[in-house]
Amino acid sequence: MNKITMMMVLALLSFHANAKEAKFVNGDGSKHTEICIAAIKSDQALKEVAAKNGFSALTISQLNCNGMNIAKFAKMYRAHDNSSNINSIKVFSFDNEMKNLEADICIAAATSNDKYHALRQGLTKPISYYRAISCNGISLASFARKFGNKSFKM
Repeated sequence: MNKITMMMVLALLSFHANAKEAKFVNGDGSKHTEICIAAIKSDQALKEVAAKNGFSALTISQLNCNGMNIAKFAKMYRAHDNSSNINSIKVFSFDNEMKNLEADICIAAATSNDKYHALRQGLTKPISYYRAISCNGISLASFARKFGNKSFKM
């Protein structure tokens, strides 16, 4: 019995010793992603980075981080910030600064199949239109899979 107890204690200690701090990496080098990473740290860090970059509360509330709204993203990853086995997490933000339909389609596709199909349902474009869309220089499907929607279906 003592051997089993000792083995369990050693296993727990070795797990704790191997835990590494998560590192969140600005995957696209944007100020928007800087906001996402700050949101993981704390509300105060978010406010400071937002003020430094001149972002309004409305802009921040509309920001997507790795395909999630910023509040959901921060809540999900705050627990990982200091006690995770994850070495590095790439963070991306989606913002339609150009205010065009193609950017909305790219963002929806990277966010989820449901959002992409809901947006598509409201449009009367042929499938060839969607296949021809380029998001940051790559095809719509490649963009969606690379930036969050691994199961993207056209």
